[in-house]
Amino acid sequence: MSDESRDGPTPVGDAGPQVRLVTIAAGVGALLLVVSVLADVASADDPVVPQFPDLPRPTLPRRLPTNLPTDLPSGFPTDLPSNFPTEFPELPSGFPTELPSLPELPGGDG
Repeated sequence: MSDESRDGPTPVGDAGPQVRLVTIAAGVGALLLVVSVLADVASADDPVVPQFPDLPRPTLPRRLPTNLPTDLPSGFPTDLPSNFPTEFPELPSGFPTELPSLPELPGGDG
């Protein structure tokens, strides 16, 4: 191989307009990238948080109420029922307890 084939193809005609167009597009892209980074760093694109007026906050009462009941019940009630049923009805008996056998499977014993 000769050294001429390693240099690559030579441009036909004037390649200046294509190179200028690509250079301008790269410059515009770089400028937009710089502007977007500056806007992000400066937090210029953050949403505005609404400011609410200061509302009064709830406070604890200054003193505890004094009209609380003092005669709370201390014992168990005495009128609970005590005559619960002790005899249960007879449950039915004679239910079948045997399982049905499986039918013969087709195919035999191999």
